[in-house]
Amino acid sequence: MSRENTHVGTLADSPSPSNEYRYGIFIRPPAEVALPTLRMMRAARDLFGFHAATAYPPHITLIGSIVLSGTEQELLETVEQALKDRAAISVHGEGLNASIGAAVGIDYNKSRTGDQNNDLGELYEGLRSATVPLRGYEPTDRKASDRRAKEGKEHFRAHLTVLGHDGADNPAVRDEARELLEGIVAEVPADWTADTVTVYRFWSAAWDGKYWLTQEWTPLQSWKLN
Repeated sequence: MSRENTHVGTLADSPSPSNEYRYGIFIRPPAEVALPTLRMMRAARDLFGFHAATAYPPHITLIGSIVLSGTEQELLETVEQALKDRAAISVHGEGLNASIGAAVGIDYNKSRTGDQNNDLGELYEGLRSATVPLRGYEPTDRKASDRRAKEGKEHFRAHLTVLGHDGADNPAVRDEARELLEGIVAEVPADWTADTVTVYRFWSAAWDGKYWLTQEWTPLQSWKLN
């Protein structure tokens, strides 16, 4: 199966019983955060050749790489119920300080006081526990064993990626890119309100390889937190 690599799929596409789709539940940042983030992601791609981050919209992952064992509609209904009465969350992050392996991003795991952002952790845990019956794993999911072992709230790390894990392919160039991105990240406000959660559908020609090179995404539904 081949498709033009647009990164944006079409909502009319139907889920396949062969599990060709993955799903993600993300915090979608507001425009004042998303737009400078897009500048950084595109600079990493267009100037240095790193594509992984731009295969996604700007986001903070809550639950990622979901292989559905239920239906798409069940997922949306479950997320809606889990978000009922959830309040918007104040988040804080300064600079490209996220500890996410070879990737580069902004850490939102702590509050301005330096304490753990428990509100984000509770949002994650509520969605994690609610979606357990609908989530499965496949042998082609290269991080399945890690995901199983690290689903507890204590392992959740809220971050926004601007240069993805393909940075591991060329660490020297990644570090050069990071230096340039440091000049843009100051445009991202340190404090903002996370008030939108979105479920996305993803398709790729090869989930067990460099999936980001052919990944397409479709926003399915968004919810505003109170």
